[in-house]
Amino acid sequence: MKSRGGFYFMLMVLFASACNKFVPSQTPFTGTIEVSPCVYKIPSVAIVVDHNMTANKGRNVLWVCSGAKLKENGGNSIIFLESGAKLISRGGTNTIYAKAGAEIKSLAPGDVFYYQPGVDFKKVKGGQEGFVECTNLTFDYSEAPSGGCN
Repeated sequence: MKSRGGFYFMLMVLFASACNKFVPSQTPFTGTIEVSPCVYKIPSVAIVVDHNMTANKGRNVLWVCSGAKLKENGGNSIIFLESGAKLISRGGTNTIYAKAGAEIKSLAPGDVFYYQPGVDFKKVKGGQEGFVECTNLTFDYSEAPSGGCN
């Protein structure tokens, strides 16, 4: 290939199954993209979970407050867990951002975790999970729903 002032790159797919995987953090929800390493913006469309709640439909953006427990049964959601929040993930293929002191049970495949050391993984048994440890994981609240987790 010859380039005229630009560049080319090639993407090689090694595992076809990866092409079918839905990655919630890449959805068109505004504000779900990493601001800087381990800083994640809570978008204005986030549903504030300040009491025990079950989400059955999936494809949600959920912000779970300290002292609240979320049962996520639908999958393909983006979930922010404050310290002291609890999550039971049964839907799978969620993207989960968790601060130290959060508690997680993941019972379905494909969840991806961005977490601080000190997150309590009670049970992870779905398969094909991804783990990214972020020592300085921080939430950017600049666009979070007003009142949020106060």
